[in-house]
Amino acid sequence: MKPMHALNLGVYGCIRAGKTLFLYQLLRYWQQKQQVIQLSDKGVKFLETVQSEIERYKGSLPTMSNWGEIPVQVRRGDSQPDWDLTFRDLTGEWLEKGVDKLDSADRDNLIQEQVRQCDAFLFFFNPVHPEYQKDLDEYYQREFQRAEKFLEYVLKERQNQHLPTVFVLTCKDQWEDRSDIRVKLQNWIERVHRKLQELYDHYLRGHYPQEFVEQQGVFLEVCSTGRSPQDNQQLEKVVDRLADLVHRSRRQRQQIRRRGLRALLLSVAVLAGLGGLGWWLVNREPPTPPSLPTPPIEVRLRELEELLKTHPTAARLPSVKEAEEINKHLAWLVPELDPNASGAADVAESTRQHMRELLERTSQLILEKTRKADPTPEALAVLAAYLKKLPDASDISPPLAQAQQRYWELQRTACLQQLAEIIRRRQEVASPPLDTFVELANKLREMEQQVRQDEVFLPQARRNLREQLQTAATFCEDRLKQKGYTVHFRVTSAHCVPEAGEDEPWRGFDFGSPGHPMTLPPNPYRLVPKAKGPGKVPLATKEPSYSLPVGLGTPVECALYRCIWKTFEWERLHKFDLITEPGPYAPLGMPLHPADQEKREISLRYENHEVNLEFFNFQPIPALIREAVALA
Repeated sequence: MKPMHALNLGVYGCIRAGKTLFLYQLLRYWQQKQQVIQLSDKGVKFLETVQSEIERYKGSLPTMSNWGEIPVQVRRGDSQPDWDLTFRDLTGEWLEKGVDKLDSADRDNLIQEQVRQCDAFLFFFNPVHPEYQKDLDEYYQREFQRAEKFLEYVLKERQNQHLPTVFVLTCKDQWEDRSDIRVKLQNWIERVHRKLQELYDHYLRGHYPQEFVEQQGVFLEVCSTGRSPQDNQQLEKVVDRLADLVHRSRRQRQQIRRRGLRALLLSVAVLAGLGGLGWWLVNREPPTPPSLPTPPIEVRLRELEELLKTHPTAARLPSVKEAEEINKHLAWLVPELDPNASGAADVAESTRQHMRELLERTSQLILEKTRKADPTPEALAVLAAYLKKLPDASDISPPLAQAQQRYWELQRTACLQQLAEIIRRRQEVASPPLDTFVELANKLREMEQQVRQDEVFLPQARRNLREQLQTAATFCEDRLKQKGYTVHFRVTSAHCVPEAGEDEPWRGFDFGSPGHPMTLPPNPYRLVPKAKGPGKVPLATKEPSYSLPVGLGTPVECALYRCIWKTFEWERLHKFDLITEPGPYAPLGMPLHPADQEKREISLRYENHEVNLEFFNFQPIPALIREAVALA
């Protein structure tokens, strides 16, 4: 039987912070993946209640009653122990009061109770809280103060019995493209992170796993809706991260206990010699006062300088881990130098100048990497590691802002190359057009999700690329549904020389393409004579133009008919191949489509007949598809 790790998870979040929706989506995700081993009756009732609210009100309501503990057992991968988890969905109003009254001796304080009982903690924060849109600054400040108060209480209460805490930033889908919110949120994260480090250092004196205070590991972003499997996986990553922190905490406590036992045995062995040492200590001169610790910013700046000394130069890319080390410093350095940011550290001007110089040096390094990088997945992963979660740098470091812009240009080029590779490969093996469109549509939707998840700043560039991917994917999906495309045509001129004895030389023509065969018996578009012979007789259609569905692939043909009046039948005179000169979109099964997407003129001649056709109103080709075809 597989081992099972038990985790008792506490929760804080004000009203509408996203606690209920987070737990609902996570439990539903595990159910859909058939990972739930056992869910309590209370858990089943919780899911039913929230589902009913979503269907009725288009979203979950604020928690009006405390659900209390909701146990669930979750199956994981073969090499991973299963989880025995206890979640909570508690009234936000009670939790707010609990944090605000942590200094009181209230036995019913939900926060105090959770701190005593839980193994780890989830602190929920909604950056775009719907009830505080007019005073977001005040809301951010209030939640910062609550985070500070909560962390200090935890460290006082638990001491070295660690309570790992992860800050869950909810509703990412509502703020990821808003630069004003991203800047405000990044400043809030920096303030909380500084306070987190300060409190842990003060209370635990370095005796804690460093992962407890790593910014990228304890501030995690989730969406308010499960738009994609990746969004749902991000919910699971929150629990996975907490489980990892709890494991590290338990392992360190075991190591401390073992060291303590060894120290105890050693102290017994040397106890006899301590008397003389004690006399010396009493009579010696007072020790020199310890020097003040180096300011944290100076320490960070020295760390960054050391990283830059050994960092790969020129066009050579580092590993993702090396790039993340640089990003870790940019994540605090950029907001600190933002003249519009609140909560920046009060440092000497010489230190601030040092900060500016290091930021400029680091930004130039990254810009050079982006300029010389190829748009490969490996290179983009490194560049994303440099730039992820950084705010708008245009007013702080133009080179860094240029690197952000260049990153998105490379992302678009990478998308084009992947699409072109599919088209080229499918063309080489003569794949049916429908198969090509299936693969293109799947790849486009996959890339759209990747762009949506991307954490590199430049909202407009990300939005533009995402919209282009969506447009291209819709185009491919429409082709799959219709199994073709639609054009219009008109006869610009036509004439024939009647045969001997033919008084009314009616002619007709019809089209055939995959999925759209010519009609049998023939029922062509009529060409009606507009004059009488002898000699050339002009012909014209009844309507000025017609809509024509065209199937994907080949052949695309046109047949010329004449009317036999004696039997009222149509006799085929000749069949023409309309794509003797295929257009550039032939690899997509659209050979009739012209390069300029405007019109295509085709002249049909047979014996004493001539019909000049003009095709127009072609299906617009999205930019990404158009450029990928040219690249292929």
